[in-house]
Amino acid sequence: MAITTPANKSYNCANKIFEITSDYPIAIMINGNVDFQEILLETLIGEFSKTVDFKNLKSIENIKSGFIEYLSTHTTYTSTDDYLSWILKSFKRQIIEEIEEYGFDETLNYYSKNEIKSYLKAYRNFSDEFFDIIPENKDKAKYNQILWKMFSHHLSFEGTGVIIAGFNADEFYPTFFEINLHCNDNGKIIYDEVDLRVNSKEPIIKVFAINEEAYAFITGVSYDFNEYIEDYIKKSDEKFLKQLKEKMIQEDFSTENIHQMQTICKILIENYNSNIIKMIQYYRLNAIDETSELTEFLPKTILWDLSDHLIKLTALKQKLSYENETVSSETQIAFISKTNNFKWIKKENEKFKY
Repeated sequence: MAITTPANKSYNCANKIFEITSDYPIAIMINGNVDFQEILLETLIGEFSKTVDFKNLKSIENIKSGFIEYLSTHTTYTSTDDYLSWILKSFKRQIIEEIEEYGFDETLNYYSKNEIKSYLKAYRNFSDEFFDIIPENKDKAKYNQILWKMFSHHLSFEGTGVIIAGFNADEFYPTFFEINLHCNDNGKIIYDEVDLRVNSKEPIIKVFAINEEAYAFITGVSYDFNEYIEDYIKKSDEKFLKQLKEKMIQEDFSTENIHQMQTICKILIENYNSNIIKMIQYYRLNAIDETSELTEFLPKTILWDLSDHLIKLTALKQKLSYENETVSSETQIAFISKTNNFKWIKKENEKFKY
């Protein structure tokens, strides 16, 4: 299993799935960084399990809350400002490089729709953090907000991912919480709720960490292709409107008529092309839903094979590209059920134990 160290190095040598009690159907999995506040997650999870009466907690949500509370009192304090300041340095270097290569407007367009996480707004330099990399002829307050949205997206790939999954005491369907830990801000754990499913009755395929290759395999449409189409449509729209304006100037249309025609065409084009993007997204989601529905009826051995192959497919793709190899072809597979609790199916370097 691949891990990521604080120095952003990847190694294929660590456990990422943990059985924390043999009496309760629950497990914890980690992705991203292998440590939190300079302590190995494996150690924190192991010590947490010694302090808890899991049967009395009754729900996965209570276990998640208990784990966060444990981290708040058993890891070293820092501050959100110091944590963000450390990550902002590398983020700003990356943005400057992209601006130099692609231009300011092109670089900032892509992430402009993301939301800003609430704790970012309390950062000491929130109002003007990015003024130094925004051109003087731009609205600095406006683009400062856009850059914070980009940074908010960037944070999704930082921190320590933790997935707590299992069954609540009085329910028959699984529950999981996926969170991304950032820092211990003087006794308060700063984290993002990435995803959650409570007593989920619908079969789902949920890929944690790197998921592009898995979803491309399931849907037949790669994430990169989706991005390429969106970018192509956007540039085509801009080129068409520019050529329309030039043609109308040649034909001696008035400035008012040119502006009206461009506005009308822009609205029509955006409406038409947004439907194309929605169609591609609908196709991918529909393919995932159909596959998910089938998983309910598949033998468990096939599901375990599917999990193993999806991970190995991603690892192989990384070996055949210029990407950092952050996924290992060595896999661990565990099975959680209401009746059998936690069961190892395959540990690292082992064959399946059906």
